[in-house]
Amino acid sequence: DGTIVSYRFDFGDGFVVGPQALATATHIYYSPGRWTATVVVTDNAGATGSASVVVTVTSLNLPPVASLTITPSTGVAPLPVVASAAASSDPDGSVASYRFDFGDGTVVGPQSLPTATHVYAAGQWTATVVVADNAGATASASAVVSVSLIGIGVNLVRNPSFETDTTGWAPVGGTTLERVPGGCDGSYSLEIGHKEGQAGFAVTDQPNSVASTAGPGTVYRFSTWIRSDSSGGQSWLRVRESHGSVSRAWVESAPLTLAPSWQRLTLDYGSHEPGSSLEMEIAVITGRSMATRRERLRTRVGPARCSNSRPHGRVPSGCGSSISAGGSSASF
Repeated sequence: DGTIVSYRFDFGDGFVVGPQALATATHIYYSPGRWTATVVVTDNAGATGSASVVVTVTSLNLPPVASLTITPSTGVAPLPVVASAAASSDPDGSVASYRFDFGDGTVVGPQSLPTATHVYAAGQWTATVVVADNAGATASASAVVSVSLIGIGVNLVRNPSFETDTTGWAPVGGTTLERVPGGCDGSYSLEIGHKEGQAGFAVTDQPNSVASTAGPGTVYRFSTWIRSDSSGGQSWLRVRESHGSVSRAWVESAPLTLAPSWQRLTLDYGSHEPGSSLEMEIAVITGRSMATRRERLRTRVGPARCSNSRPHGRVPSGCGSSISAGGSSASF
């Protein structure tokens, strides 16, 4: 029976707009809660009426901030690591769970602990953690891990190429040594021989190239380039670790069948404890069975010495023949 002349809006949180002629009003609720908004309208005769509505306001959940560190992030395989997301945080709540994906198919979590352990094989891997807060929001962070097959360091052999003399190398048993022209990657090689009828012969480093190992699990690489004037016979590397007078380990590489072309023997060895010595022996057997070779080899073992070398050499085989090794090197 008339017209509405004014509107008064009460948003229920203490904010009021009007009375005004406009039929609309705007407002921002800054606090979470359930608010009852009411409008009172007045007509041209002064009569009033009202209506209300409930407004539910929830808090804005900010996402967490993810952080990831891998310790160590580089090393030699197999590489044990610790992944830590302990520095992750949430600006308006708490971090509730952590899920670690190590990038090689291994996943740990979701879990409440901010750390996880893993062992990496060789390769470059990207590890990722996903953190979730108490309201369900998530964030992620990643870190790269580089794992090598073996760490290659400086040459540890004192006389690696026999360019001057045979210092640093000693015969085993009745073996004879001679420095001769021609090597795998240098001008000379070390030729070692044996007497007629002697089935095996060998050369060993002396004094030690590595007098004291760095620590347990330190990997040393031993290798030798070797060839024979004729095919036949076998060669191999042996490494002994000793701590004082106590022998800790004695290992050998797979045997290599000798040939006129240069071939390389390689043996990777992880030390058992710090302060140990390692002995390397380059050995050759001609015309005997494996069982006989192993038996004779054991009778030739001398005091433990330490080396980490990659010699290069020439080995003429057969009765009265000789073995040579030139261009040696060592690394760890």
